[in-house]
Amino acid sequence: MAIVLASAVNAQEVECPKFFPAEVITLGGKLSGHAASARLTSANLSFAYMFSGQLYAEQTMVPPGDEKVKGGWNTEFYFTPEEKHWLVCRYGGSKWGDGNIERWEQLGQKITSCMLKVREFRHPHTPTDWSATAICK
Repeated sequence: MAIVLASAVNAQEVECPKFFPAEVITLGGKLSGHAASARLTSANLSFAYMFSGQLYAEQTMVPPGDEKVKGGWNTEFYFTPEEKHWLVCRYGGSKWGDGNIERWEQLGQKITSCMLKVREFRHPHTPTDWSATAICK
C-alpha cells in the first residue's frame, strides 16, 4: 500500500490553457531604441510538446511515435531524473504546429515519464480548438 501512495505523490497532470495570456499584457519602455509600447493579446493553443533540459533551450525531444486515438493522439515521453522537465504550450498559430508565444510549465523533478494527450475539436464555421494534457508519473 505504501508504494501506491508514494507513486501517487509523484504523479502530476498538467493541461495547457486553451488561451494565453489570460489577460492583455502591455509592455513599455525603450523598444528598438525608441520610446514605445507593445500589447500582447490572448491567442489560441496551437501546439504543445515535452522538453527536458534548461528553460528556453532549443533542442526538442524526439518521441518514439504517436498513438492515434479518437479525436487526436497520445505520445509517450521518458525523462532522466537529473534534468528539468517541461510542458511547453505554444499559442497564436493558424494551424497545429504554428505559433510563436510559448508558455513553459516545469514538472516535478521525480517525474520519469509523461503521456502527452492532444485532442482536436472541430466546429462548423469556426477555427479548430485543441487541448493538450500531460499525464506524468
